[in-house]
Amino acid sequence: MDANSGQGSFTFGGGPRDPQDPGLLAIFRMQVEAEYGGESKICNKFLLFHRANPHVYPIVERIAVNALHQGRKHYGCKAIFERIRWHTDTQTEDPTGLKLQNNYTPYYARLVALVRPDLAHLFRFKPLGPKREPQILG
Repeated sequence: MDANSGQGSFTFGGGPRDPQDPGLLAIFRMQVEAEYGGESKICNKFLLFHRANPHVYPIVERIAVNALHQGRKHYGCKAIFERIRWHTDTQTEDPTGLKLQNNYTPYYARLVALVRPDLAHLFRFKPLGPKREPQILG
């Protein structure tokens, strides 16, 4: 993955896709595992969270689209999470009790890039890996 452009294995041609589609999520998991070098426990927990909280992804995407329409060339998923935390009444189900775990930001950014390739350039991706993967609560 090109960290500067945000383009790479997480994008492919075509228009937006359904972020809850099992086939798309299988591709997402395979791409993360290829980048990570094996199974990622945090990715597994992210996918559980994503399935249990399908209302979160559209908010993440909407904020990314707004950033694009405002002329931003880059926008961080952590900034998106902060906007969701502080400026929405969104409730989530998570075993940790947290509204949104920061550990999920790299996965939401990659999922947005997969679902909406036209937004991929907004994010800068750091490689995932056993030494780079953040610790998760719960």
